[in-house]
Amino acid sequence: MPIEKYLHLNPFIKTYINEDDIWGNEDDFETVSSINKEVLDTLCKDIEEVRNQLHTRVRFLVGSSGSGKSHIISCLKRYHSQEAYFTYISNPPLQHWELGRYVLQKIIWALGKQAREDGNALEYSQMRQIVYALLMQTKRFSRKPFDKIHKKWKKIKRKHYPKIFRETMEVMGKRSDLKLTNMITKVLLSILDHEKESLALEWLSGSSSMSDKDLEIIDAGEPMSNAEIKLFMTALGYLTKDIGPILIVLDQLDRMKNEHIEIFETILFDLFDSTNFYVVISLLDDAFDTWSTHLTV
Repeated sequence: MPIEKYLHLNPFIKTYINEDDIWGNEDDFETVSSINKEVLDTLCKDIEEVRNQLHTRVRFLVGSSGSGKSHIISCLKRYHSQEAYFTYISNPPLQHWELGRYVLQKIIWALGKQAREDGNALEYSQMRQIVYALLMQTKRFSRKPFDKIHKKWKKIKRKHYPKIFRETMEVMGKRSDLKLTNMITKVLLSILDHEKESLALEWLSGSSSMSDKDLEIIDAGEPMSNAEIKLFMTALGYLTKDIGPILIVLDQLDRMKNEHIEIFETILFDLFDSTNFYVVISLLDDAFDTWSTHLTV
């Protein structure tokens, strides 16, 4: 009997996953939640702890090739992405000075995907949901659930956006934990403008290749600076503290050298200065020895 058509049911037919596996059709990559259940349960308890205690935590996921690390990551994405904002960062660039921008790009790209509830995709993105959480802090949208805010927002005419944005910026300005520049705040709120949403997400991802015309549309004078990238990355934890946490999976790090690990250490320290991040670093056994030697977090 031919077995080729059943090969995809074997969760270990591949010893690694890539972004296509993570973000593609879930039926194309089989998972079995009972495999490595103890490890998966530990990670899920960590997520709950981060959500309840509003701090940042790092967990290493270490094992040999084929030990099930990729399967665990796939299970996190498939079964627990509604308990945290799941983001996946793999194969970072060898240009270590680009790591911060690359990490932010992957985070925003993931947050730009549709929000989900009870296993169903909603009409709006996770990033829009994060901005809706800011609207909740204004009198106009106070104590309204996300679905009500979304329905109400769709009925608001664009000519009223500036007033609502000003009200939201005033509320944000009173928060001691949010330290955003006016530029970042304006572009962040532009996510709610369907004509600007995709460009706003591109700018917030740290893109350095936007045209002058695109920058003008979202009223951004220039691409994000490295300082703004650091500022916004830290702010994301505070922006999601009532609806997060943000789960960051770092994977396929085999090519990283000492200088790359030092940059990742700086990024992790920035996240520790924030709140509501859970970082899972997937490593082979021998790579862990190198990382543990150079990381002090």
